[in-house]
Amino acid sequence: MLYVNPLGVGNVDRINAVKDPQKKEKLALQEFEHLFLFTLLQEMRKTIPLLKETEGGQERDLYTEMLDDALSGQMAQSGQMGIAKQIETQLHAAETQNQVRKAFAERDLETRQAAPVKALGAVSDK
Repeated sequence: MLYVNPLGVGNVDRINAVKDPQKKEKLALQEFEHLFLFTLLQEMRKTIPLLKETEGGQERDLYTEMLDDALSGQMAQSGQMGIAKQIETQLHAAETQNQVRKAFAERDLETRQAAPVKALGAVSDK
């Protein structure tokens, strides 16, 4: 199998060379999508009975793995499957929720602080 060790592939060096954490995360997610799609293509290929029975041996297996690796790499790079984007959204969902909660808490605090002032003003008008 061509894609046995993702850490042995040159893309890890490319990811480590990037200093920006957001770009590094994006490249790592893209590499994960590449691995996922490669595995998906391999498993889909196993379901075709015609390919299991035909002759070709190790050479055919090598070339089909190379084809699957190239196809999965291009699909991951294009981003059309959206797997990396979806994972990124899920990873950052907690951050977004915390920001929303903080904004609501600040608004509620401002409302509570303003409420007694209005109440006192209403009492002194009587």
